[in-house]
Amino acid sequence: MRINLATGKSFEDGEHILYVNGEYRGDSAIGKLMHDFNCTKADDMNFELMANRTRYLKENPKGVGEMCKIMEDMRIESLREVAAWYAGSWKICSGRNCEYFWTFS
Repeated sequence: MRINLATGKSFEDGEHILYVNGEYRGDSAIGKLMHDFNCTKADDMNFELMANRTRYLKENPKGVGEMCKIMEDMRIESLREVAAWYAGSWKICSGRNCEYFWTFS
C-alpha cells in the first residue's frame, strides 16, 4: 500500500509496489523471472510467454520494426527533455561583460 508521507494516509488507489533484487536467482517464480529479465536469448528463458514475445521483438522482422520504432520514439523524447532542460536551466546575457550561469529550479 502506498502512503502519503505528509498526511500518513493511504492513496487508496489499489496500487502496490513490489521491490525485487534483480540479482536474485533461485528456483522460485521470482528467481526465474529475474533470470528471464537478464536473458538476451529467448531460448534461455523460463517463461514461455516472455520467451515468445522476446523472439517476436528480436527475431521477427515485424517485431524488430516495432521495437526500433519504440526505441526511436524514446530517443526523440529524451532529446526533447534534454533540450527543454537546457533551455530553462541557463541564461546567457548579452554585452561585453556577459556571465554564464546555471539556474536550478
